[in-house]
Amino acid sequence: PNSVKSSAELHDRELREATERIKIQNEVITKIDKEDMLKFVTNPKSFSQSVENLMDLAFLVRDGHAKVNIDPVKKFPVIGVGERVKGAVQTTNQCIVRFDYQTFQKLIDEGIQEPSIPDRTTK
Repeated sequence: PNSVKSSAELHDRELREATERIKIQNEVITKIDKEDMLKFVTNPKSFSQSVENLMDLAFLVRDGHAKVNIDPVKKFPVIGVGERVKGAVQTTNQCIVRFDYQTFQKLIDEGIQEPSIPDRTTK
């Protein structure tokens, strides 16, 4: 009984934290025109936060709050504000994004010094 309660409490806390992360990310997205997707999700101070950011972005895209397009010149994914229309049928596509520690390190080596999404380790 105690382990079930603590497991449920842990789930509730994790759900609240994820909801708050997604809300913050959505606020950041509304302030940009378009940005390199991997630069946007990468937190150079934390690989795990970068992975969480990418997962949270997937929910925002699914719900129409953000969109991902391919830059026609540079051929890399860029994100921007979604065109969510309540009640409208939305066209969706899926893609697989590889984001491992090696990719993370390469992005940092290429110059990402500050996260676009606020760092959560300083709370």
